[in-house]
Amino acid sequence: MNHSEAEHQYAKKIAIETAKLFELCASDIDLIVLELEARGYSNLAARKWTVLVQSGFAWALLKKMGVHNFSSTFILHAKSGEYRIPIDSQVIFLGALDVATDIIQNGYNQDFSKRAFSAVIQNSPEINAAAQLLDGGEDIGAATLTTTLMGFTANDFGLSPKTASSKRSEVWSLSNYLKASPIGWPEFYRRLEAIEKLQLIGALEAIPILEHVAQTDTQEFDAWGLGSGVSLADFANTAIAEIKIKNGFTGAF
Repeated sequence: MNHSEAEHQYAKKIAIETAKLFELCASDIDLIVLELEARGYSNLAARKWTVLVQSGFAWALLKKMGVHNFSSTFILHAKSGEYRIPIDSQVIFLGALDVATDIIQNGYNQDFSKRAFSAVIQNSPEINAAAQLLDGGEDIGAATLTTTLMGFTANDFGLSPKTASSKRSEVWSLSNYLKASPIGWPEFYRRLEAIEKLQLIGALEAIPILEHVAQTDTQEFDAWGLGSGVSLADFANTAIAEIKIKNGFTGAF
């Protein structure tokens, strides 16, 4: 799955913010989740980020240790069954993997110390599994690393999509409200927030509407009165990236 540059850069920012909390909260996952919630993120996003960031850091270290085989999917154990989630669909994990790989390759620094890195991977299931293999005299280079996700529902990872007719109805009724003139960047977000406050749709359900706007409204206009041409599609694409990541959703509708 291809992620936009905006999504990837924001994911790296979130990965760093989350990773630093492991040291601050003594690697206590519950405390990290509470701290992220206190900063305005949803409970679902906070829970997913702690797991995905820890896994991203663990994978980077295990690559350095000589592990060559990594599964292309996460395994989700939910009450409704077992699911396979493509690794490349989880942009926060990819961002954490990039951040950790950069630290390993370029060394620790004042922004991210060795102690901070160690706090992230402490109690990592992947690191613990590798340690057990080494203790048993096995070659971790020949092992295949798989990450199992627990404590989530299928819907948490977008595995229960809404019906096409429901989407079409939302797009038809609400995208016109978003697009009504006059509009600029602040006004666009004000209307989106108004929709959510009215509980007409949730943040994630706004994504197909925004995608419709992004695909159809490419005509440029002067949003700020400064003579710089932008389009509503530009606004919509940025809003999609921010909504997906802030709400912990990186799958496809």
